[in-house]
Amino acid sequence: MKTLVLLTTLFCSFFAMTQNCSDCQSLYGAGNYEEVIEKISIQQSKVGMEDLLLLAKSHHQLGNKKDAIDAYNYILTEDDKNVEALIAVGALFIDLEKYDNAQFAMERALKFEPKNKMANYNIAVIYFFKKENEKLQKFVEEKLKEDKNDAEFIYIKGVSELQANNFEGALKHFEVLDKLDSKLENYTFYQAYALMKSKDLEKAIEKFKSSIAKNDPQTVDSYYYLAQIYKEKENKMEACEAYTNAINLGDLTLRKEADKYCNAKKAKNDKIKDRGVRLSF
Repeated sequence: MKTLVLLTTLFCSFFAMTQNCSDCQSLYGAGNYEEVIEKISIQQSKVGMEDLLLLAKSHHQLGNKKDAIDAYNYILTEDDKNVEALIAVGALFIDLEKYDNAQFAMERALKFEPKNKMANYNIAVIYFFKKENEKLQKFVEEKLKEDKNDAEFIYIKGVSELQANNFEGALKHFEVLDKLDSKLENYTFYQAYALMKSKDLEKAIEKFKSSIAKNDPQTVDSYYYLAQIYKEKENKMEACEAYTNAINLGDLTLRKEADKYCNAKKAKNDKIKDRGVRLSF
């Protein structure tokens, strides 16, 4: 992959036209981010605003956060009302845990588009990560007054309850998401975790398996907690299979724990081990 061309050159020229790379949008949609970067980089004398946005987003998708932020910043230098760029750079700042910078970008985006769904959602996410729970609850309640079935804000409510170890409260929100047939990542895993912490182990097993079937980002953790539940239920074969699946997915830290349990002549009735959850959106 070619590196990002000098943005000073792009800055001087990208306003010549809206978009020059006619097939870059379809390439981006197909996930060919490296090809998008290469095509736009070699057309630097004719690159347009939409091209530069695709360049920034492609770097973002590839994890090249510095290059993406640089590209968004150049867009905003010329067009400080570009809501798409403000939201995108704000999301990058969330990833980098620079929450004050992220909040500034989101609030500026909302100045121009007060009803922008993504900007409003990210404001709630920022409150969550800054642990400003009172602001979070007030903000989310206001949004749910506008649409009581807004899955994203119900999700944030559920995760915030999970963060506070209010597992019963979290489950109420996740059950609503089930009824809405939500496709949000990880909520099924969080639901399973809350069920496990509430000692509803059979339902927890069902939800952990559902999370695995959905290929949620925390699939390894689902296998880990399945192993813990099966150990408590003294189902050694299922526990060892779950351990093996977690290890095969890359969690090599479990080898010692799995070997100790699975190679023992007599299975121990261990209490469920809790390594917590990585709360994210």
